Amino acid sequence: MTNAEYIEIARNDSTWREIAASFAIEGMQMTEDNEIVAGKMIAGEIGLAEAIQIIRTNAGVPGHAGHVDLVESLH
Repeated sequence: MTNAEYIEIARNDSTWREIAASFAIEGMQMTEDNEIVAGKMIAGEIGLAEAIQIIRTNAGVPGHAGHVDLVESLH
């Protein structure tokens, strides 16, 4: 799949749009790089913990996804 296809998958996923909106409320905007990660997760190519870690790293947020409850990390 191409990056454009991953972005399209993410943008068409209602759950991802809700997550992106929640992040925006907290002042964190989703980049196309993060949408590619989300598209890969939605397509089943990577897991949730890996996607969260990549997105946190892209945003400069320290820590490891495995150290935070996944539910907590989505709020």
